[in-house]
Amino acid sequence: MSAKYIAIALSAGMFAFSAWIYSETGDWVAILFMVLSGCYGLFFSGGYLDRLRRGPDSEDRTDDD
Repeated sequence: MSAKYIAIALSAGMFAFSAWIYSETGDWVAILFMVLSGCYGLFFSGGYLDRLRRGPDSEDRTDDD
């Protein structure tokens, strides 16, 4: 299992836990964690992290070089 899928699963778990905490307590901090964990999930699933690791000129590179 790749690190990307582990990160997505963890952020989904954080989102679900924060939603449950908010439903139980009504705490605004839980909403903040819900939003942030949703952003983490989008960040990891969108491939943005892969593009950051490869660098800005990765579109011009090929594996044949």
